[in-house]
Amino acid sequence: MDFQQKIVLITGAGRGIGEEIARQLAHEGARVAIVDIDEERALAVAESLPSGHAQHAGFQCDVTDPAAIGRVRAEVLSRFGRVDLLINNAAAQQFGPGDITAVDLDRYRQSFEVNVLGDVRMVDAFLPVMIEQGRGHIVNTASSLVIRPNPVVQHLMPYVTSKGAVLAWTYALACALKPQGIGVSLFCPGLTATRPDGLTYPQKMGWFKRTAENLSTPGSVADCAAALLQGLRQGRFVISSEPDYAQALVDFAKAGLDPNHFSM
Repeated sequence: MDFQQKIVLITGAGRGIGEEIARQLAHEGARVAIVDIDEERALAVAESLPSGHAQHAGFQCDVTDPAAIGRVRAEVLSRFGRVDLLINNAAAQQFGPGDITAVDLDRYRQSFEVNVLGDVRMVDAFLPVMIEQGRGHIVNTASSLVIRPNPVVQHLMPYVTSKGAVLAWTYALACALKPQGIGVSLFCPGLTATRPDGLTYPQKMGWFKRTAENLSTPGSVADCAAALLQGLRQGRFVISSEPDYAQALVDFAKAGLDPNHFSM
């Protein structure tokens, strides 16, 4: 995939991995629609990209609100005329308490509303545009934890449950859209440092005591975003920033997909 002059819409792009993806795409010559629940951040990121609002734009949107998505759809198409690449990155992480001793159904509901149904709503809004264009590509963001689990998953049950649903839905979406000529990719970031102190919440909570060092050492947002762009250039379906994830998938299968045998 060549990003030059592509129109790219990224949800959750006001900070963290989404912001860095936007920044790298802008440097590659893409025109980026920054979509975030925080309007101030969306506008600031758009302004900070190369050429600022001459090429890019920020939009406020809550992906749990169909009316807000409809408004953004109209605004994005009015500004850019099309969408070539939709990156569903907005997420509700729902970190702790999220283990089996503290089941909170509201956390599960919020995780599904944002992480699963948010993606579904965005695809529902922009897929007709891509079909009419006869081209386009959709990226849904899951997590490396759904393709290469480690013991930290026991503390992140609402989050990983929703991201597992994203995995399955993206499989189905890829099969459904192949005849339409619409590409689909699943992005599974590894552990990534998005906090100012360079740590992640699971690290601060001490949840990696039984996890291999290579799985508990966070990568940078720059490396994570670069992995996505490289995977898209190569036309891959599963893309992850986690080192050696392809071989890890093979090893996991050989272990019978049993996380207790594979990752400790």
